[in-house]
Amino acid sequence: MKKLLIPALTLTLALGACKTQLLQEAINAAGQLNTQTLPWKPSAEEASQGLKEALLQGVSLSTKGLAGPGPGSFLQSSYKIFMPAELQELEAKVRGSKVLNPLIGPSIDSVILAMNLGAQNAMQKALPLFSNSVKNMSFADALGILTGGQGAATRYFQENLEGELQTAFYPDVQAALDGVRLGQHWNKAANLINKNQRLLGLSQPVEADLNRYVTQQATTALFAEVRKAEDQIRLDPVARTTDMMKKVFEYASQNSTP
Repeated sequence: MKKLLIPALTLTLALGACKTQLLQEAINAAGQLNTQTLPWKPSAEEASQGLKEALLQGVSLSTKGLAGPGPGSFLQSSYKIFMPAELQELEAKVRGSKVLNPLIGPSIDSVILAMNLGAQNAMQKALPLFSNSVKNMSFADALGILTGGQGAATRYFQENLEGELQTAFYPDVQAALDGVRLGQHWNKAANLINKNQRLLGLSQPVEADLNRYVTQQATTALFAEVRKAEDQIRLDPVARTTDMMKKVFEYASQNSTP
């Protein structure tokens, strides 16, 4: 009888060990399958952190480039600010006149130079204002922007914050423009233009809020540069300079809307 019990016990123990091994293998396989088929998804906090790091990086590089000196600055790039559209026809008349161009042309040149120098100076003051908007962004907005595809952050700011940012930028732009004496240059040019209304075919004196105009141009240029920086981070893994940026934008590249 004992001889029969020993093989039976051995068989039972073997079957038990086999079941335990199979169970562990199943658990391991399930864990491996879960790792392979369920990609990492950032929490709201992680998504927000990664996106904000990217935006702050983009804004910092953008404002630095626009502030100059260098080829990315207002004076040396496609963002160079010229006279407002409503004054460009008038400027053309001045430039085309042998009498008025020597008289008024240099003043217009001074205005154009002052507008661009003012915009460049304003970039230094724009950075903390823009950065504050980024830091105060909600988790929901950050996740939506992260998976919103190229330009999502720029569209968000243009739709929700452009007016607020321009209001905030205006006094800083004005201070910057005062620092390069735009008012003096423009007043001189405007006075000369108004004194020659008949020659220029004007029915009323020229007026232009160049501070508001330059604020708009500076904001538009900043958004355009932020858009470039944002898209580069989305498309080029090398541009992702922190571990969190790398993780969340890898997730975004797989889950973004077209």
